[in-house]
Amino acid sequence: MNRRKLTQAGPITNSCSLGITLWLATVMFFVGVLASNYLDILRLSKTDLESQVSNLAVMERRLERVEIQYQTEFEKKVAWTYAYMLQYNSAISIEVARTIVSQTYTYKNLNIELICALGTHESAATWDPDIRSHMGAIGLLQIMPSTGEYLAQISKLDIPWTNAEEVLTDPILNIRLGCFYLSMLIDRYGLKGGLACYNGPHALGRQFRILLASGQTTEAYEILMPETRGFITHVLKRYNSLLKLTAS
Repeated sequence: MNRRKLTQAGPITNSCSLGITLWLATVMFFVGVLASNYLDILRLSKTDLESQVSNLAVMERRLERVEIQYQTEFEKKVAWTYAYMLQYNSAISIEVARTIVSQTYTYKNLNIELICALGTHESAATWDPDIRSHMGAIGLLQIMPSTGEYLAQISKLDIPWTNAEEVLTDPILNIRLGCFYLSMLIDRYGLKGGLACYNGPHALGRQFRILLASGQTTEAYEILMPETRGFITHVLKRYNSLLKLTAS
């Protein structure tokens, strides 16, 4: 009886062993496939990472070249501006030149030549930060105290308004406020109209621009005060001279 039972159990045991073997083979197959795919993913990730690192390195080199070019261009403009101002005031700080150049990057409708022409005219060719007009305008770009206070409030330039004496005699702050003001006026009324409003009342700015645009130059200048007409003429004359100088 025992032998017969053992004999009968043999095929069952062999069948179970075969099933386990097939199951293990199947598991090992899928493990192999997963491992192969994982290695492929790792290799792909490594390739992508190396590619990204390479691209970042290229971008960094390009950025360095742009920064160097910007610094070189910026410093050249600062040097020219500083040399120009030294003709009129040997005590002027180079930081004033840096401020002027920086404004041309902030306001695209301004350039160094225009700011220098305005500063030279308004300071009576002295570039003296303490200069004042008989009307009460103060500083390099001749800003009226009430105008300066208003500009400090609306410009978002982060210029705390303490008093006109302290703010407007500071050449850096005076230029920043004046350039914001001039840029705003030019944006509204064009170059000549902007200069007209910088010197005179804004009420005529729109009419002046319309008359100029329609070709009525004589009529346009007739609506301005004599002082404003002279102001526009002298600033533009100096401006054009500086443009020719820098172009040569």
